[in-house]
Amino acid sequence: MAKIMVGKEEVNLDETVLDFTPENINEFLTKYAALHRYYQNKHNEAVYIARTLNDQYTVLFNSKFKEGKIAHSFSDKMAEASAKSDEEVVRLLDKVRKAEYVKDEI
Repeated sequence: MAKIMVGKEEVNLDETVLDFTPENINEFLTKYAALHRYYQNKHNEAVYIARTLNDQYTVLFNSKFKEGKIAHSFSDKMAEASAKSDEEVVRLLDKVRKAEYVKDEI
């Protein structure tokens, strides 16, 4: 059973809940709707977090790009390279990638 963090909440990804036999099919069908709703809710939360972080990354990257263009008179390529290598931008991009991974795992 895998565990991942969605925001500040730990979610157990238990694949055994999908195991059923002819003997337990009724029990499976009664539990399936609730499990589907739970995991769909967690997926929606993960999508929201990933999109929010991506928006923050875009704003920060554009801010650093603009700063390079205006304050330092960089060319577009130099401003882009400077923005991409900024420590804040790199840290936020790492958070975006982790959030995307969590979203895809659910």
